[in-house]
Amino acid sequence: MAALGVIDLASALLSHPPERLLALRRLVPTTVIDSSRTFTHLAGVLLLVTAWGLRRGKRRAYVAALFLAAVSVPFNLLKAIDVEEATVASALMFLLGVNAEAFRVKSREITWRAIRLPFVLGALGVAFYAVAGCWIAEARFGNGASLARAAGEAAYRILGVGSPILALRGDLSPHDAWIVRWFLHSLPLLGVTVLFGGAVASLRPALHDRRHRAERERAAPLVERYGASSISAFALAPDTDYFFSRSGRAVVAYRFESDTLLAIGDPIGPEEELAPLLHDFARFAAERDWTIAFFQSLPDRQELYRSLGWRSIHIGEDPILRPAAFSLEGSA
Repeated sequence: MAALGVIDLASALLSHPPERLLALRRLVPTTVIDSSRTFTHLAGVLLLVTAWGLRRGKRRAYVAALFLAAVSVPFNLLKAIDVEEATVASALMFLLGVNAEAFRVKSREITWRAIRLPFVLGALGVAFYAVAGCWIAEARFGNGASLARAAGEAAYRILGVGSPILALRGDLSPHDAWIVRWFLHSLPLLGVTVLFGGAVASLRPALHDRRHRAERERAAPLVERYGASSISAFALAPDTDYFFSRSGRAVVAYRFESDTLLAIGDPIGPEEELAPLLHDFARFAAERDWTIAFFQSLPDRQELYRSLGWRSIHIGEDPILRPAAFSLEGSA
C-alpha cells in the first residue's frame, strides 16, 4: 500500500507522455484532468498513512485503503490514462479483499468533540491563511483586491479545483515576485499537512473506558487467596481496572497509562488459569492497539511469560529484613 502511495505521488507530480495527454484532452475537459491529478496526489499522501495503519492491523486503515485504492483507479485513468497505476491499485484492492480478517485492531472513536478543536480549527486556520494571504497579495501586488478571486485562488492552490485567477501586476520586482511565489507554494503544503495530521489522528489507539473498576468486589477474594507478591494489595486500589479470565477464577489488575496496560504484579489466580488469562489479555490489548507490561513480576512467573514470547527486564529486588538478625551497628 505504501508503494501505491509513492506511485500515486510520483505520477501526480511528474510529467506524463505527451501523446497520452493529447489523446485524453480530446475526451475530457482540462479541468477534469487537473483535478484528477490533484486528487491522485492527495490519495497518495493518505495511502502512505494507511500503510502505517495496515502494518498495525488497523480496521479503519483497511477500510480507508480499500476506498483510496478504488478511487485511485478512475483518477489515474483520468489524469493521463495511467493504466499501469490503475492496474496496481486494482490488484491491491483484490489482495486487501481476500485478507480482510487480518485487520481487526480498533482505533479511537471519531466524535465531533474529538475532532472539532484540532482538525476543524486547523482546517479553518489554513483556509483563513490562504484566503487572507491571497487577498493581501492581490491588494499589494495587483490592481485591486477581490475576495472572490482570493477564495478561488486558495481553492485552486489547496484543492486543485478551478484555475489560477489571482490578478497580479506584470512589473513586479524579483523580490516581490519571489514573495508571491513562496506564499502560493506554501498553500498546498499546509493543506497536505492538515490532511496528513487528520489521517494519523484517526488511527490513534482506542480510548479506555474504565468500565472494569466496578468489579473490584469480584477481585478482592482472588487477591486474598492467591495474592503472592508484596504489591498484591495494590490490586484493590481505587484507580485499578481488572481483566478476568473466562471462568472468573483469575484476574489481571492493571492501570491504563499512555495507551499501555500496566499490570500490577503478576496475574492472580490458580496456576491452570494463568496461561489462558494472559493469552486473552494480550489479545484484548492488541485489538485496541495498546501495549502491555507487568510491573514487579516474580521470578517464578518468568517461564510463563517466556512461553508467550515476552521478555523481562530486571529493575531491582525487594529487600528482605530478618528482625532477629538485623542490626544498625557498624560503620556506614
